Amino acid sequence: IMASCPPCPWIIQKLDSCPTFDITDPSVSKLYLALELLMCFGSLIPWVSSAWALFAGIYCRTKPRIQLCSVLLLQYCALKIVKEILKEERPNFECSKTYGMPSAHCQFIIAYFLWDFLCVLYEPYKNTISEKENAMFKYSALYHLILIPLVITSRIYLLYHTTKQVVVGISLGIVLTFLCFYVTQRINKKQEMLTKAQKDQQIIKSPQEKKHR
Repeated sequence: IMASCPPCPWIIQKLDSCPTFDITDPSVSKLYLALELLMCFGSLIPWVSSAWALFAGIYCRTKPRIQLCSVLLLQYCALKIVKEILKEERPNFECSKTYGMPSAHCQFIIAYFLWDFLCVLYEPYKNTISEKENAMFKYSALYHLILIPLVITSRIYLLYHTTKQVVVGISLGIVLTFLCFYVTQRINKKQEMLTKAQKDQQIIKSPQEKKHR
């Protein structure tokens, strides 16, 4: 546990991505500095993904993108509730005054990957989005899959979380994403059935209206 938080820009501290030492110290080796910066970058990845998810939801406005924004909101609410219930401190409580159980970074990076991966696998979604957006889901899933180990390692390395907090964050992300995907698919199917029933009703009414005329 560090006695105090090293010098760190305000925005980086707010994003819970501070290094474990003063990176401006000239005595630090370049290799050690490069490793530290890599870990800080790893902790910033979920924030970049969040910004991208919000932008894609507003810009694309397709059902999978809008539903992802809803899923992330639910993930965030669940995270806050669990943190307040467990109230487990971080290994280094100097750089962040919030509770550490579970790891939000790990929860969200898993949620991004799983949602993109499930959208790629789920056949009905492919019929509602363009080939270009389907390719975006594939690249996004691959991008998050590659970066998941870096995010997980960075949270432990930078002393923001214990291994247990990371594992719980990953588990919460997996469970909530699968649950949300199942619920959204049930809603989508009911909407499709309702739309189909309305169309069938219009087709039946159309000949009858012509006869009356």
